Amino acid sequence: MDVNAKTIKQYRLVKGWTQQHLAEICGVSLRTIQRVERYGTASNDTAMGIASAFETDISQIINLASTKEERPKSNNKLQHYWLVVVSLLIGMMLGAGLTLILN
Repeated sequence: MDVNAKTIKQYRLVKGWTQQHLAEICGVSLRTIQRVERYGTASNDTAMGIASAFETDISQIINLASTKEERPKSNNKLQHYWLVVVSLLIGMMLGAGLTLILN
């Protein structure tokens, strides 16, 4: 499984843990943690152990770059644009309504 090595290392450093400490919590060898942080690959069990050690969901440490190709592409910019337009229109209507009510 592809994992985000930088995220795992960052979580570990924030907690002030050594690689050895993380390995002990996960029940794996030091070498396994070294490989995870260097190459970004881990078995499912190791990835689940790491996520558990950091008390986070596994989705926070897996590398989504490899799964993006499998997902249908959506036009996020267009969706964002329409969200902004609709929000502005609603805001303008509420503002106009309040102005009429208060005057």
